[in-house]
Amino acid sequence: MKSTESHHIRTLMASRKALLKRCIDLENEIRGLLKVFGVRLPSALAHNRFAEVVRPIIDEDDALVFALVPMLDA
Repeated sequence: MKSTESHHIRTLMASRKALLKRCIDLENEIRGLLKVFGVRLPSALAHNRFAEVVRPIIDEDDALVFALVPMLDA
């Protein structure tokens, strides 16, 4: 039988994996939406820098700000 600590660690790892998957899904969705407007983001963009790169690009268009900022905040 596994210890309580082992269950806590496994739960932590599973929740981290789920959050990371959701972040990647949101980033890919934003990439796809920007691609329609001719904006291509670098493929090797770190997760912690994604919002820093995207925000200045979308600040130029009010409709994009309205649509994409909530996704970046999530």
